[in-house]
Amino acid sequence: FMTYTGQLAPWCPPALLPTLAWSVTASEIVLGLLLLTGVKRKLVALCTSLLTLVFALSITIVLGPHSPLNYSVFVFAFAAMVLGLSQQENRHE
Repeated sequence: FMTYTGQLAPWCPPALLPTLAWSVTASEIVLGLLLLTGVKRKLVALCTSLLTLVFALSITIVLGPHSPLNYSVFVFAFAAMVLGLSQQENRHE
């Protein structure tokens, strides 16, 4: 897990890799749960899209274009973006 994180983020100092890895993992979990529950769906979907797009670009730069296309990372990033751009915020939130 840490090795893969270090491979995808070669710019990150080794001492900060655990912090980066766990913060990204926590963000993915929180954003996923918020998407499932529908809380602030527009904002959460756009944040999910941004996080996934950064991940897709990192994979593309480091491993080449084949890996993110195999796992449909760009499809997921843009699907989250479409969800975020197509949603109207609930006025009662």
